[in-house]
Amino acid sequence: WTLSEEMYDKGKFSDCLFVREHLLTATQRVHGHEHTDVAAGLDNIGVVYRDLGKLPEALAKHDEALRIRRSKLGDDHIDVAKSLDNIGLVYRDLGNLAEALAKHDEALR
Repeated sequence: WTLSEEMYDKGKFSDCLFVREHLLTATQRVHGHEHTDVAAGLDNIGVVYRDLGKLPEALAKHDEALRIRRSKLGDDHIDVAKSLDNIGLVYRDLGNLAEALAKHDEALR
């Protein structure tokens, strides 16, 4: 992830996305599609999509990360809260403030 983080920090979001998608594919090959490392990769890709203004794509990645994390870690895990927070940020950017607030509130529980 170091290379993708460096690209992200430099604002090279398209390059970062390319690297993160390849890392996700590799992680899925090693661990399968339902592993928490896959969820982390999906969440990281969702962040880049959000920064690129591709909000539906971002929401889809964060939703999938949340589904995996809930099934593997349970509702009370900090990584579930991180996914909920990311989803809330996307809803905020979409202008759906009620749903954004609901997701942020759920993340705090």
